[in-house]
Formats: sequence, C-alpha cells, structure tokens
Amino acid sequence: MNLNNYFKKKQMKYLIFVQIILILSGCSSLTDLSQNNYDILQLNENNYENLNGLYKNYEDTVFGKIIHSPSRGMDETKRKLLDRLFVSIPNEAYNKNIIVEFKFISKKEAIINAYQKDSLLFTKSINGKLKNGYFYVKPRVFIIPFFPIFYWHNFERVRISKSNNNLIVDHSLKMWGFALIAGGSDNGLTTSIYLKEEK
Repeated sequence: MNLNNYFKKKQMKYLIFVQIILILSGCSSLTDLSQNNYDILQLNENNYENLNGLYKNYEDTVFGKIIHSPSRGMDETKRKLLDRLFVSIPNEAYNKNIIVEFKFISKKEAIINAYQKDSLLFTKSINGKLKNGYFYVKPRVFIIPFFPIFYWHNFERVRISKSNNNLIVDHSLKMWGFALIAGGSDNGLTTSIYLKEEK
C-alpha cells in the first residue's frame, strides 16, 4: 500500500471526525424547548403508545425560527410534519391534505404511514428512544466533504410528544454547504403543533 495514500486517508477520516464533533457541539439542545403554557404528556415505557394516531401534515402553530441564508423569499420555519421526520419524501408528501399516521411497534420504533385522501402514499419507519418524557427520533447527521468543489453538512434533532391529543414536535436544525462559489445554510429551533385528525 502506498504510504502517501495511507496518510491521506487517515487525514480525511480525522477531518471528518473533527467536523462531526464541531457540528454536534454547535447544535442547540432541545431541552426545555416546548412552550410552558402547554400541558405536555410525559412519555414513558407505559404510555408511549399514546402517540399512535392520525395527524395533519401541516402545522397549526409554530414557535421559534429556522433561518435560511441567503434568503429564498419563503418561510423556512413552517415545515410539514413528514419533512421534519425524514430527510427525503415524495413531492406529494408536501401537500396540505396529507394525513400522517403513527403506529409504534416498540418503544424504539414507529411505523409512519402517509395517506392522500384514502390512498396510502408511502410507509417509512422512525427509530429513537424515550428520554426526558419525549420520544427522541434518532439524530440525522450527514457530511459530504468533497473539497474544494462541494461540501455539505447537516445535523437535525427531533423529539415528539402530545398535548391535548395534538402532536408536539421540537426540531433543531444546523446545515451548511456550498458548491464551487455558491453556498447556503439553515439554522434554528422550532416547536410545532400538528392537530389530531378525526377519523
């Protein structure tokens, strides 16, 4: 094995490791993010299945702010429920008439079904853990380091609970990237309320 190539690979692994540490340390905590004037269900191993149910895909109320730089002339704070849960979703999943169903199969995993009218649009799962009275979705961490042509890092935290049968979603986002000479970033903390959908 070429010694020069070996050291280059070791150096790249070290840089990626350092970048992950910097991103994690720079991302805001979700602790105490939810609004104090809401009676939030404290989840535990005995009641986490209370999250099961149907919810609207668009938010009823949002607190906090997600800021995109440079501005794209749109409200980055308002995001569909599916957009907060997953990195990639079909274009149809951004529609307001989508209904999102939670089905927990264990305290660490839930099946998410997306319906458009009476048709199943897609099924995915989320994984995470119960912590501090919330279900914390497994953090999403991505780094694509192709210096100097392209670079992108993304770190997101999401936790969920309920208040008056509605879904409470706390969301922390820190993203930055560039391609050649153009770049952008997303940064912020939000609490969103998604209303229960009556059958």
